[in-house]
Amino acid sequence: DYNVYGNSIFYQVNSTSENDNDNLGSLWRMDADSLNTIKIESGDFKNICCTSKYTFFHDFDNEGYTYQVPTSGGVVTSVFSP
Repeated sequence: DYNVYGNSIFYQVNSTSENDNDNLGSLWRMDADSLNTIKIESGDFKNICCTSKYTFFHDFDNEGYTYQVPTSGGVVTSVFSP
């Protein structure tokens, strides 16, 4: 799963094995100009949706919560609470 907003690319790297803790999946942000990457959160995520202020995503196995992270700047995630 991935999404693009401006020069930011948000993408999911899937885990390679359910029992392999060293290769957990994770959500990343890449700057398309510099190719610098920042890890946002460990785990498997889907439904990555970007707005100018926040990027939203769901846990792959549990859609009970929607998470958010700033689309640019910091990478502190929180549960979306409208």
